[in-house]
Amino acid sequence: MKRLGSLGFLCLVAVILLSLVPITSAHDSVRGTTESASSAIPDSTAKGLADGMAPRTEVNVSALPEAGSARTLDIPPPASLNGKRSDREGPARTPAQPSSQSFQTTISTSFDGLRYGDNSGISNTYFPPDVQLAVGPSHVVEMVNGVVGTWTKQGTSLQVVSLKDFFNTGSEEVGDPKVFYDSSSSRWFASAFHPVAGTVEVAVSQTGDPTGLWWIYTVTAAAGYCPDQPILAVSNDKVMISANDFTSECTGDFMGAEYFAINKAEMVAGRYTYYTYWGPDTLLFSVHPAHMLSSSSDIYMVSVWAGDSSIVRLFRITGLPTETDLASTQWWDLPISPTKEPPAAPQLGSTYMLDPTDARVTDAFFRQGTLWFSFTVACIPS
Repeated sequence: MKRLGSLGFLCLVAVILLSLVPITSAHDSVRGTTESASSAIPDSTAKGLADGMAPRTEVNVSALPEAGSARTLDIPPPASLNGKRSDREGPARTPAQPSSQSFQTTISTSFDGLRYGDNSGISNTYFPPDVQLAVGPSHVVEMVNGVVGTWTKQGTSLQVVSLKDFFNTGSEEVGDPKVFYDSSSSRWFASAFHPVAGTVEVAVSQTGDPTGLWWIYTVTAAAGYCPDQPILAVSNDKVMISANDFTSECTGDFMGAEYFAINKAEMVAGRYTYYTYWGPDTLLFSVHPAHMLSSSSDIYMVSVWAGDSSIVRLFRITGLPTETDLASTQWWDLPISPTKEPPAAPQLGSTYMLDPTDARVTDAFFRQGTLWFSFTVACIPS
């Protein structure tokens, strides 16, 4: 484990690197049953079930209105499991000293992204904004709660539309967006959770142009739950969605983590597509699919829960969901230094404290046989 940062009581980022060599002791979950590859590891309660879906709608982003208003989305998370509100105050603390190591970066072009407040007549006063940025061969796309913006790489603004118009949810708000460009399919993928409907809306562009036509698919959480903070990733042949399920439009009780493996080729073609799903499992929290930066049909996921954990669970999803076949999952529990939920973090020149939420995985990447992931933890300085 490599730990970065040094502050008072401290908040720091744990960056973990795993070289993914074959692991002999694993759990397997296929078609609702579990088997253990080693008698030393107990069976799990995870399940894999089949379902399918057609595109809910087709959206021509270039035809969407670029003016309007969006009401404030105010869905406070449960304090014990889903992070803490970012409104804590406290005395300013001495900031960490910068590293003596220096790097040089040449910036060829810079331009402003979306602004807090007003963007071409579309209100953006959501808190937090949940900023997401993606870059393709010719375009830059930014999504925040409430607004989607698209530019050329030279900084020319092409489009600003509301997030609910982009996902075609009428007057009902969506949030927690994700967006990225997938070079293996030359398509853009995006997602957002729809708290009123209890769904994750998943969009895939019909071409490499993010200002044109998109297919919109709807993934429904179990039992009418609300799939909070969905994470989106793709491999060569699968689209992976993971979310934390809550009751009462994400303001109620935690019901477990749920994740879905979807047939990518069918989604890209805009056809009826099949998927395998697991959960919700109350023993899991924030299962984070990794961005697959190297060619792979398998897709990896990681979870360290939300704090006070001494293991990281590594998942590998294999197989392709089709009309007759299911994807399957294997997992390994690997020891790590015990994690603690981080305290509020100071910021220079302000008495307001930054909210680091909890110790859940914040991002994960797989490249050339190595999995990188990060999360925020607390420690007591020596």
